Amino acid sequence: MKKISLAIVLSCLFFSANSQKKDFEGRITYKVVVSSKTKNYEDAFYKLLFAANGDKLVVDIRNGNMKQTLGLYEAWYIGKSKRCYIKFRNIDTLYFREYSSDTSRVLDIVKSDSGSVIAGFPCKSITLKKSASNVLFLYTDGLQLNTEYEKDNTVDNINVLIREIGTAIWLYSKTDYDGANITDSCLRIDQKVVDDHTFDLPALPQKNVLDAMLFHKAKFRGGDMAWQRYLKNNLNSSLAIRYIKIPKGQENATVKVIVSFVVSEDGSISDINVTNKAEVDSHLANEAMRVIRESPVWESATIYGVKTKMPALQPVNFMLTK
Repeated sequence: MKKISLAIVLSCLFFSANSQKKDFEGRITYKVVVSSKTKNYEDAFYKLLFAANGDKLVVDIRNGNMKQTLGLYEAWYIGKSKRCYIKFRNIDTLYFREYSSDTSRVLDIVKSDSGSVIAGFPCKSITLKKSASNVLFLYTDGLQLNTEYEKDNTVDNINVLIREIGTAIWLYSKTDYDGANITDSCLRIDQKVVDDHTFDLPALPQKNVLDAMLFHKAKFRGGDMAWQRYLKNNLNSSLAIRYIKIPKGQENATVKVIVSFVVSEDGSISDINVTNKAEVDSHLANEAMRVIRESPVWESATIYGVKTKMPALQPVNFMLTK
């Protein structure tokens, strides 16, 4: 009788211990894939923009704090300060963003209990539909996150996600933007002790990321005014006399040739094309491309301090007046 009673007690203790879900501490590693959906921008451009040139996202988690490492990028989510801190390898500034700073809204939510198994954990799915993107998450109740501070984090609508899935941890996400798709797929889960010093912030000047210029478009050396002077001084505008006709009853006419081109990392111009060829005379199109082709070297675009290729559009106007 005593053995039976002991077995019942042990059984109750066993199931009670396993039913309590402990907050996750450890590291989760995700594979990151970025793919462009447009011919205008290559995968490499969006990989730099959305993944800081990284292929693996490493996330360390402990007691409501989180550190993310991806390519050129490190980010610390410090729960008690209710801030996300961001550091880019090529910039000696520690940027921050307040948890309450994101005013974007989730327009619709789609949930499903049917999902897939990731890293041995059965997952459910949820999609957050926003104005600029749709984000699909696959999450598991088998791993639990300390959300004491994150539940009020509006950055990327984390607060909405926590409201819907509670303390569950997501193991897969797919973000669908107009120009690109980004997927994060769990590669490995390591439940282990994380050193508190993992969340120590770099001793650098701090700046609100909303006030920062982390993306600079390609531009002509000297700025827009210098570029307009170059076009005016180098375009053979006399071609307008031969290839433009002024409509009856009008005093003047203008033909706009729209030229697309790419500014490379070294500032050189390539991939020059006229996007409205069917609407303009070929002689005007060729002249517009010539003046762009012979342009002096530009200042290349930069993202997070890294030079990158960037497409550009330039309307070139030919005018004829009586």
